[in-house]
Amino acid sequence: IALSGWWVLVYSFASDFAFMRVETSLLTLLPAVLLADLCYYVEHRCAHRLRPLWMLYHAVHHSSPDYTVATAYRVSCVNQLVAPLFYLPCVLAGFEPLLVVGLQVFTIHYQAWVHTRAIGRLPLLDAFLNTPANHRMHHDISMPAPGVNFAGILVIWDRLFGPYAAPRDVRAFGIAGRRAPRHWHELYTQPFGRE
Repeated sequence: IALSGWWVLVYSFASDFAFMRVETSLLTLLPAVLLADLCYYVEHRCAHRLRPLWMLYHAVHHSSPDYTVATAYRVSCVNQLVAPLFYLPCVLAGFEPLLVVGLQVFTIHYQAWVHTRAIGRLPLLDAFLNTPANHRMHHDISMPAPGVNFAGILVIWDRLFGPYAAPRDVRAFGIAGRRAPRHWHELYTQPFGRE
């Protein structure tokens, strides 16, 4: 939230280059949410697939052997500096910069409830939403290295573009082949080293 001022600055500048202006209303909220959620999916998938992004900021989030709400907020500030670049399509499509910031903040805080082991499967919601059961698969240490279930709010993106992994029991969380960081500074230095 502290860096949302940076987001407003970036989006306000980018809005001068928007193809059109979309008035914020209940009618335009759904397309804005869908586009912002797709942007989150792309950013999250890139953070796994592009090694520089993984090392600079996303490994911090995955390095925890625990899976709790606190894990949701275990993020690097570098992520908050880079993430706005992935949301630029929302602003260039004409959505208001403050709406885009609001949707970005909402998506980040939506992640809090999916980072828990306390909530089991929710069959009606698991089919279309990123739920705790769906997202646990994303943090499962036994999943393939490129990752699965990158969704922010809707799992439709994982189902459309792959890879989606159906919920099952997870035994361990963290990064395969890496020990959990022992000190706070290892959160940021460990991804650059070899183990």
